[in-house]
Amino acid sequence: MSEYLNLLSKTEMRTLGKFVSSPLYNTHRTFIKYFDFMKSIYPEIRNNSKTKKDAHKFIYGRKKFNQALIDKVESGFVLLFDRFLIFMESGNDEARDNLLLLNALRKRKMHKRYKKIFNAMKQKQEEDQHKNDKFYLMQIHLEDELLNAEFLNIKDRNNILIRKSLNINYYSILQNLISYSQLILQKGGKSADSLKFPGSMYKEVISYTDKNLNEFRSGHHDIVIAYFAVKMYSTLDDNYYDELMKFYKAKKKEFTFETTRNLFVILSIFRRMKKFENAGEYGINNRKLFGLYDMIYIRTDIYSDYFSKGREMEDVQMLDVVQTTIELNKKNWLLKFPEKHGANFKAGWKKDGINYIMAGNHFINGDLENALKSVSAISHRNINIFSDSTMLTCLILFEMKDFEYLKIALRNFRKYTKENRNLSNLRRKVNQDFLKYFNGFMKIYLSENIRKKKEYESLKIRMNNETVSVYFREWFMRRFEL
Repeated sequence: MSEYLNLLSKTEMRTLGKFVSSPLYNTHRTFIKYFDFMKSIYPEIRNNSKTKKDAHKFIYGRKKFNQALIDKVESGFVLLFDRFLIFMESGNDEARDNLLLLNALRKRKMHKRYKKIFNAMKQKQEEDQHKNDKFYLMQIHLEDELLNAEFLNIKDRNNILIRKSLNINYYSILQNLISYSQLILQKGGKSADSLKFPGSMYKEVISYTDKNLNEFRSGHHDIVIAYFAVKMYSTLDDNYYDELMKFYKAKKKEFTFETTRNLFVILSIFRRMKKFENAGEYGINNRKLFGLYDMIYIRTDIYSDYFSKGREMEDVQMLDVVQTTIELNKKNWLLKFPEKHGANFKAGWKKDGINYIMAGNHFINGDLENALKSVSAISHRNINIFSDSTMLTCLILFEMKDFEYLKIALRNFRKYTKENRNLSNLRRKVNQDFLKYFNGFMKIYLSENIRKKKEYESLKIRMNNETVSVYFREWFMRRFEL
């Protein structure tokens, strides 16, 4: 019990006190005393024998300590605490609360009030344009109410049962498609093999969606998006991406905020998968990814609205935007990014993130001195930002032809990558691959070998065959051509 109480905020602890003291929810004075004791040592309640003995003494005074008795009090208080958590959640979901209210009104035969609540819920459903899983589930519940509330005198039960069956289909199809897309991502993408588990209805669901896709396009937008997510993730085929983009442009005025944001997330994941996993032509992937970033971060306000609700941007989102922009040499575009989203960078890496963005913008514009100043101001605090900024440092120093300082930077980065135990396996591989190819490039560049072009071509082929895309690859490609 102690670990649960320690997790409560002071406000929640005060509310729990009122809940425990209310005879409506608790009729046991022992629980009030137990709570008063726990409150006296909150927020550093220890789950040990001393706490139990002290609680026993507080509740029962000088009575001899009884382990079984205090354990019984604790187990009873846990059940009361569960009821408190349920109480705290009530009011957070109006639809769920209204369903409970309908059930209570139907049981008590309060027909007039029942009809008023039911009609209001039905009208809200009719006005709702976002046909997601919650929408379908609510439709099923409302159709159940029509079938169960005999006093409504529903005559056309057959039609209601048909509508209920269709909504069950929609709900099941959407949930399956969402689960399939998540399973593919969990397994690393590229194939639908992860969906061939015992009892899987993958083939049936995909076949059914294929046959009814035109119907779904007319109003069931979330099903269409989830379907294309499965197709894109499992095949990495750009044709599905292009078709989904076409669907978005044709239907975007009908999309809700949540539908649009979910679509943007799915499109971003796919484009990053293609780029990161070396699937398809790297330059095309990069250009399409930048076009997507320009649309979702600058030309629309979806993410601005999303982050304005107290949410924060992840470091990897910012880093991929910067890397893609640097690779494509998009002058001054990066300045727009922190202007629109900088306020939503996480506090722990915000300063370093802005320095990295400024370094990238200076680098693109050929202002190498200021690029180096900005990148030198970045701390070790965030592993991903420090790693990416060190790679950019290597590019800057090469362009400045400061090869002595570059050797030191490469040596330090190699040591950091080898010895830092906090690096994930993927982060370590990304760093190691960059070092491998940058050192290989430098060896060819500084050599007097007249077969440089052939050596560059060999390095390029090896880079293209990597299972994980080498960071700043387009910079390398431009250098290979010089």
